[in-house]
Amino acid sequence: MEVIRVCILAAGQSRRMGQNKLHLPWQRQRTLLEQALCTYKEGCQKALETMERAVRFQYVAVVAQGDRKAQKVAGTYGYQLVLNTQIDLGQSYSLRLAIEEATPGTVGFLIGLADQPMLQSLTVARAVQDFMRVRRKNKEPNKTIIRSVFGPDRQLGHPLLMGVYWKSLLKQIEGDKGARHLLQEAGAPYIHYCQGLTEEGIDLDSPATYTYWLSLRQSRRHT
Repeated sequence: MEVIRVCILAAGQSRRMGQNKLHLPWQRQRTLLEQALCTYKEGCQKALETMERAVRFQYVAVVAQGDRKAQKVAGTYGYQLVLNTQIDLGQSYSLRLAIEEATPGTVGFLIGLADQPMLQSLTVARAVQDFMRVRRKNKEPNKTIIRSVFGPDRQLGHPLLMGVYWKSLLKQIEGDKGARHLLQEAGAPYIHYCQGLTEEGIDLDSPATYTYWLSLRQSRRHT
């Protein structure tokens, strides 16, 4: 059976936020981390409902070695724990850890972040469905890439799905730039886009952004 490895990168240092944003409250008594873990898992399960071929998902969360709370939460939601002991090396190191132990049969990596709480599970589901659909038609299926864009301005963001062919190149990335350079060059001919709403692509990376969107969500819930 084909396997998609779902990689949630949750070992950032939250420098701009000034505190560990993973554990900030969001909604339904969930934290930002819990919201991300739920959204990706629910999205993958929804994708299975309309897919012609069976796919198995392997859920992995990369968290900081010293963040015991995040470790407990990830385990509670059924994610395999991968501990990052060198968070100062940036997001690329978390990604490297996430994809390192991919099991035989892995056809792609679904990469998500923990600070994008307005992302909808249906958007995750569409991205997974698009990946498998394009993969079936692709002459080089393992090079398939699905990149998410949000709003009329097509702001780039996550989820990002990359075929297993890109594993070795992803492991060579350094710092916090992620896969941007790879996607702009070698990966560019293989990219297909999945559209989401503007709000879904917003990263809550500062106190002002977090406060604004949390207040807006709360006010909407009471109207």
